[in-house]
Amino acid sequence: IEAAQKKVEGHNFEMRQHVLKYDDVMNYQRKVIYEQRRKVLEGEDLREHYLGMIEESVDALVSGYSLNEEDAFKTLSETITKLFPVSLDGLEDADGEGLSDTLIERVRAAYLEKEKQINAEPMRSLERMILLDVVDSKWKDHLRSMDNLREGIGLRAYGQKDPLVEYKREAYEAFQVMIDSIKEDALEFILRVQPADTEKIHQAAQARGGQVVTPAILFTAIVPRGPRFRSPKG
Repeated sequence: IEAAQKKVEGHNFEMRQHVLKYDDVMNYQRKVIYEQRRKVLEGEDLREHYLGMIEESVDALVSGYSLNEEDAFKTLSETITKLFPVSLDGLEDADGEGLSDTLIERVRAAYLEKEKQINAEPMRSLERMILLDVVDSKWKDHLRSMDNLREGIGLRAYGQKDPLVEYKREAYEAFQVMIDSIKEDALEFILRVQPADTEKIHQAAQARGGQVVTPAILFTAIVPRGPRFRSPKG
């Protein structure tokens, strides 16, 4: 009985250790996301963060296309104009690096123009509000996806693959896709948002019995409808 008990306890211990290895993957991702949220909630100035996201997002989009392929430039142009209020006019013959650099400058100029239009202080508040909303939304979707992946990952063993290795690989890829999506969506909103009509602000205040209007009421997000284009890499 003692030998059998030790064997069962050892088996249970191995199972717990195995489960912890899965949990470690999500704990790392959770740490990254919570650190991002902490910066936003503490009121950190996100201006440089947004400027950095512009460079990272444009570089990723341009590198996702082989410009030598037929219709690649047209598809990239559609992708960029769906996300950002800029065009690729005059860049048809640019190489990858030159195209990326010019696009970054154009998107940065659009961002600076938006900051000038809205004014610095409201822009900072809007940046925090948008980024927090996008991060929370994308993180919830990601958690649901990871739950679904976890439930079915054991079947990979039938294909002579280590389920844990496959889980780590796919979780990493999904996390990177989520991070890229956060950057794109946050930039899309901040660059297309417009100050709300003053009459609408007045009506909103009256509807609240004269209470202070929340920052969300002060702006109207102009987001293009229709399918979102993605690069061949995802």
